Amino acid sequence: MNMSKRSYEALDLAILTLVASVFEGVCVFLLNKKTTSDFFLSLSAALGLIAIFRWGIAGVGVSPIAGAVGVLVRVFLLGEQSVSMWLSYTLGYFGLAVVLLFFMKGNKPKMEGNLGWMILYYAAGCLGMEIVRALSNLGNHDFLKNLTLFVAFDLLNIVLGAVVFFLAYAQKSLVVDMNAYLERTAKEKKELSEAMKAKKANPKINYEELANGFEINEAALLDGGTLTTEDLRELERNRRAFEGEKSRFDQENEALRQYQESKKTQGGKKE
Repeated sequence: MNMSKRSYEALDLAILTLVASVFEGVCVFLLNKKTTSDFFLSLSAALGLIAIFRWGIAGVGVSPIAGAVGVLVRVFLLGEQSVSMWLSYTLGYFGLAVVLLFFMKGNKPKMEGNLGWMILYYAAGCLGMEIVRALSNLGNHDFLKNLTLFVAFDLLNIVLGAVVFFLAYAQKSLVVDMNAYLERTAKEKKELSEAMKAKKANPKINYEELANGFEINEAALLDGGTLTTEDLRELERNRRAFEGEKSRFDQENEALRQYQESKKTQGGKKE
C-alpha cells in the first residue's frame, strides 16, 4: 500500500502518541490505585523528543497529549486535580520544542551520526521542559525553587527516558529525519522503477555467445566481465614469473620459436 507523506506522518505520530499515552496512563493508574502519589514513571519526554526529531514541529504535540492522559487517569482515580498539575503535565511538555532550534541551519544529518550532538539535544529538551514547568507554577514558589523541585522530581524519568531515547538512537532507523528519509526512499524507488523499465526494453545479453566469440572467457565472466582475454594472459604470465614457472602461453611461444629456428637451420644445410 502506497501512503502519502502526510498519511505516513499522521500514522507515525499517532503510534508514538498512543505508546506514550498508554505508558503514562498505566503508570499513573498503578501508582495511584491504592495510595495517592504525585510521582509516576513517564516516557513522554523521550518519545516526544523522538517524534520532534523525526517530524519537526509536528511532533511537539505527542508529549502534551500523553501528559493530559496521565492527568485524566488521576482525575478518574482521585477526583479533580489542581491547575498546577494540569499546567505541569500539559503546557510543561511544550518546553521540549526548544530543540527545534537545533534544526534551524539544517543540522539534522550531522546530528544523526554524532552522539555528542544527540546528548546535547536530549539534555536541552529536558531542560526546556523543566523551565516551562517551573514558569507555569510561579504561583507556588519562585522560579529557581520550582526548577530545582521539578528537576529533582523528574530525575528518574529523565534517566529512564535517556535509556529509551539512546536505545532508539542506536537502531539507526528510529531517531532520524523522516522527511529526508521518505524523499530518499521515493527517489530510490523511482530509480529502481526506471532501471526495471530499461531492462525490459533492452534484449537479454547472452554471455555464452560473447564467450564463444572470444570477447570474454569463463574467468572474465566470474570477474563480472571486467577482464579481457589479454588481461588474463598477462596476469597468468606475471603469476608464473613470480612462481618461477613458465606459462603455457610462454611455452607455446618458445616451442614456435624453436621450430622456426630449426627450419632456418635445415634450410641452411640444404643450401
